[in-house]
Amino acid sequence: MFNRHILREFGDRAADTITRSEITRFIDGIARTAPVMARNTLGYLSAFYTWALPRLDQMPANPCRDAGRPPAPKARDRVLSEEEIGALWHVLDGEGKPFGPAIKLLLLTGQRRNEVFDADRREFDLAAKLWTIAGDRAKNGATHLVPLTPAALAIVQDLLKDKRSEKLLPARGNWDMSPSGFSKAMRRIREALEEKLGHPVPHWTLHDLRRTLATGLQRLGVRLEVTEAVLNHLSGSRSGIVGVYQRHNYFHEKRAALIAWERELKRLARLHRTKAGTMPRALAA
Repeated sequence: MFNRHILREFGDRAADTITRSEITRFIDGIARTAPVMARNTLGYLSAFYTWALPRLDQMPANPCRDAGRPPAPKARDRVLSEEEIGALWHVLDGEGKPFGPAIKLLLLTGQRRNEVFDADRREFDLAAKLWTIAGDRAKNGATHLVPLTPAALAIVQDLLKDKRSEKLLPARGNWDMSPSGFSKAMRRIREALEEKLGHPVPHWTLHDLRRTLATGLQRLGVRLEVTEAVLNHLSGSRSGIVGVYQRHNYFHEKRAALIAWERELKRLARLHRTKAGTMPRALAA
């Protein structure tokens, strides 16, 4: 976040010369398209100034403290319907790399957007059918073991055939970077989904796929603590004093849950076969 936003804007400035109004304009600019990112960026910049303030004699106060702060966004509750999920698989088959396979992995595994799009090759153990997300990449700082179901494994195996990059999903023409162009890709995919279904579809985001998987697991009867383990949540049944004593990682339960979810995705895909009568490639096995 510092590299992408803060250093790009203020990297050549002395910290004690940046004013409250400059920070407000900076955060407002981010908030026009990414209000959550804007609030998080302000929080990180403020934390930096809290650390720096005792070390900067010329700075009387933290300039972030009274800077404008975007309002908290409303909590989202969007979950894709069964019809939308089934049709989305067909759309993603025609999308190609990187967004087609990446979004399939999001729905198959329930992991966060950045965890998928920024993944490195070395995180995947094909023999063990395992994806390891290190703590420094996970949102909560906890190393996360993600069992790979047959469909997810097939996607990863196909992506790993291209050895030009250490990234699982490199940007086109820049093998050291993760993909960009999310807004354009999502607009294209949303429009294709509406065309496939023949009616308007309520707005949805990539993070909504994570909520869709969690809801689907609950519908399939997966225990809440296993669903939380799949998502690498340290809240609820894995938080507080319970989390101190409850050290079981639910690895085998996570694999069983994700396999059950893959079976459900196959069922939904069958309901929305293409005109040729074929099943989406990632779920054909």
